[in-house]
Amino acid sequence: MKAEEAKRLIELEEENKRLKRLLADAELDKLILKEALEGNFFVWPKFSGTPADNVMSCV
Repeated sequence: MKAEEAKRLIELEEENKRLKRLLADAELDKLILKEALEGNFFVWPKFSGTPADNVMSCV
């Protein structure tokens, strides 16, 4: 393998790694949006009063 070919191979491998990361990020974004549209997400409860009141309201 020539030096030019080896350099090109390394460039292609780096580009492939970058594209795989972009695809994974896009798939994760898609999954998050799908979950949000289906209403499958956790909403933190709103607390008020003293910390002791908040603990008792969660029990």
